[in-house]
Amino acid sequence: MIRIIRKFITLPLSYLKNKKNKLEEPQKNISGDWYFSDQHGQKHHLVINNKLNIIIDQNKLDTKLIENHSNSIVFIDKYGYILQINLYKNQPTSIYDEAENISYDLLNSADKF
Repeated sequence: MIRIIRKFITLPLSYLKNKKNKLEEPQKNISGDWYFSDQHGQKHHLVINNKLNIIIDQNKLDTKLIENHSNSIVFIDKYGYILQINLYKNQPTSIYDEAENISYDLLNSADKF
């Protein structure tokens, strides 16, 4: 009976480990920089580097990649809140901040801000 329980417990853990490894190797390169305005009209600069680090206004956020989909990439921050980058043709179009419960449209550096 204990072996059955142990096997049941270890199967999901090994599944999560394998899933985590897949997340560490994203299939798309979305690195670049974008701009957005917050709900108060303040302008911000968003950078995503090739290691998928998120940097806002020159401050690197402590995040971890948790989901990698064709239309979004989802991170969790150190406080447990979700940051979701929505994609269109592998380019970020908006960022959702669960802590503020708001989405921000992203403009690339070629657009006038």
